[in-house]
Amino acid sequence: MRAAIARNAGNFDSPRYPPVTGLNNNSAPVANAFDDTGFFQGRGRAGSASGKRPRTESQLEFEAAYDLGKNYNQDHPPPRQPLDTAHIQNLLVAASAIAKDVTPMADDPTTPPTHRAVIAMLLAMMNLMEAVVERGIVPISATAAAVAKKIPASCTSNPPAVAAKPAPPPGKQELIDALKKADLETVVFDVNLGTKPISNRDILANSFSVTLNQQTIAAAEKNDKDSAESVRLVDDALSSAENIEFLGGRTKEFENKRSASDPRNRAFCTMPVKLSFPDRSSRILFERTLSAEAGIRATQSYPKNVRTEMTLFRNALLEKYPDHLIMTRPAPLPALELIAFQKRDGEPKWQQLDLTHPLPLNIMLRSYSPPNKIILPCESMDGDGAANGGGSTDNGEPECS
Repeated sequence: MRAAIARNAGNFDSPRYPPVTGLNNNSAPVANAFDDTGFFQGRGRAGSASGKRPRTESQLEFEAAYDLGKNYNQDHPPPRQPLDTAHIQNLLVAASAIAKDVTPMADDPTTPPTHRAVIAMLLAMMNLMEAVVERGIVPISATAAAVAKKIPASCTSNPPAVAAKPAPPPGKQELIDALKKADLETVVFDVNLGTKPISNRDILANSFSVTLNQQTIAAAEKNDKDSAESVRLVDDALSSAENIEFLGGRTKEFENKRSASDPRNRAFCTMPVKLSFPDRSSRILFERTLSAEAGIRATQSYPKNVRTEMTLFRNALLEKYPDHLIMTRPAPLPALELIAFQKRDGEPKWQQLDLTHPLPLNIMLRSYSPPNKIILPCESMDGDGAANGGGSTDNGEPECS
């Protein structure tokens, strides 16, 4: 082949195509010429009458068939031409200067309406282009923008530094998420779920529904209410629950640990039932409806560590005010603390105390360790149940009256 190329190198009468080696160990060159029409010439060995069919495809069909830019592999796309950011900046700076010169014409009353409409359209497109370039392609340098808008460089050269947002303390976000979740959940205790211990959730769900209907009808007859309407209200409130969960492996016999003479002791089996709602208002509506129509009390479900702090806070308040009933619960977010309510036995309404107890920020972390006792600040109660602040002794210890 090299010898053939050398022989044809100085022969101007030879065809304008490189020689190609033949087949079947034949080193003779093979013709493969194109003419100006774009069709194949007869192809065969030199001096042979044999050849392939002429090309019948059009040039467009040929280019479409062999266009490597189509249907490329998505995993390896062809490289894109990088943007000339400097050129884009220069164009935008020049366009901003021109836009500022033609802006007064839009406010000139002598300008024809058609001209004002065109100027308004161009200014709108200019603003759009600036927004696209600034946010989508590359920010314009402060110096170029200042030159285009004729803003003093002192206003743009040293922009005010934005302080970094400090990270929240460890455990704070976990506590906030837990309190938000607890605000959507309520737990029903001491509900009759049958006479025998069972663990099947389908049977428990059916027993829970039957018990709600029975207790609703009994409460309506006791209070001279329309039982059908009461059942409808309870069913409507229950239908807003997103999930019903039975807390425990198997139901156990009911036992009132505060009263051994309770006739309900060992009369039925029960298990705590937790219901989740889409929002706080649905939960509150369910709790109020269940209490008013069925006489069943439901309480919010808080994490175990939060309940521990609530119990310690309540015990400390009971020691301080033994003649009052005390109730504690978390304060509404964003306050991460416990609040307390009190009332005397026989009073209808609860009154909020001024005392609060901050929740430890690591209460939802494994590093949390509950205290043995909560020490309250000195405070006394007047005859109306209002909280008054106390003092302290000379050695710093609280002095309570």
